[in-house]
Amino acid sequence: MIVPWKLLIKYFDSFYYPISDDLTVIDDSLNWALLFFHEHEIYFGTNKDFKPSSIFEEYDSIW
Repeated sequence: MIVPWKLLIKYFDSFYYPISDDLTVIDDSLNWALLFFHEHEIYFGTNKDFKPSSIFEEYDSIW
């Protein structure tokens, strides 16, 4: 399904049910994607070179 970003945000609860669904959102130019995993995890991917931030270096994980 192709929908505008504003429509996805406005009706997000209708597109995604966190306990039972997985959702992948990809932009029209195929430069980035968001993956919503039903275990309450969100992943972001991009075609651009990733440069990690040093802000959270001291933490093993962020909750």
